[in-house]
Amino acid sequence: MQALKVAASLVPAKWNDYLFYLDSIRLSICAKFSKTMIYKTKINFACTNCLEIFDVEMVDIQFDKTGELLFNPIPECSFCGATEEVVLSNVGLVQIDHLMFNNEIRTIK
Repeated sequence: MQALKVAASLVPAKWNDYLFYLDSIRLSICAKFSKTMIYKTKINFACTNCLEIFDVEMVDIQFDKTGELLFNPIPECSFCGATEEVVLSNVGLVQIDHLMFNNEIRTIK
């Protein structure tokens, strides 16, 4: 078994510096993947027109500058085809809270 050889300049001297170093690497890798990878998430919606509850597979969810949610694609009722009468259901609100807590919703700058 060979030991891993690392240049002394790459390894910080203090443990806290080392943890900060690893965290900065993790964040840079996550930033690169979040820009290139597309995650599809099913979000639960309710239609106030036909009173049905349904799921829509979202490609992208963002906050605009005013803090409103922008969905891609625009949620459309799978029963009656309405788009303006579609609102987040209680389950959908919990799903959005979960995505916000995990920092998976981007903010448009």
